[in-house]
Amino acid sequence: TYKYVISEKSTMEQTITISDYTKRVDFSTVVNWNETHKVLRTYFTLNTRSDYVTCDIQSGNLRRPTTSNTSWEVAKYEICCHKYLDYSDGGYGVSLMSESKYGYSARGSVAGISLLKAAKIPYDKADVGIHSFTYSLYPHIGVFSESNVVEEAYKLNEGLYPKWVSTSLTTKKELSYIKIDKPN
Repeated sequence: TYKYVISEKSTMEQTITISDYTKRVDFSTVVNWNETHKVLRTYFTLNTRSDYVTCDIQSGNLRRPTTSNTSWEVAKYEICCHKYLDYSDGGYGVSLMSESKYGYSARGSVAGISLLKAAKIPYDKADVGIHSFTYSLYPHIGVFSESNVVEEAYKLNEGLYPKWVSTSLTTKKELSYIKIDKPN
């Protein structure tokens, strides 16, 4: 766990988790945000190159450019994604995921996500206070369509993980409350 002083008015505490049940690296973050006219973003320089990223949207996904070749591409300094933004370059890929943030950026091999902002319009106290959220990096083999990025993004957003618990049962009978027969 790391503690940061953002400014005289704002602080952040972040726990970085690598676990045995996923390949994701989770950044669990708590921010006491008291800023004015500022944005808190995080960026990752990835070791992958692609002219496009795949972005989650409300009814599937779409590809967006990572280049700045046209005025339209330059204007996309921030793009809307729901659960993930994925860079894939053929044999390898990395996804930036979130369970509650929707403003992403993709320029060259740099992926970013807006965590908090301190706008004053339409409400001057918007985002002021304590915020708790998680974002993740998820490396994968192959291109997006061959990966399980969507499944991992849903796991991050839904948060259902098995946990072993002790029981007072004396039999060796299997104890289960649910049964899942499909990976999706």
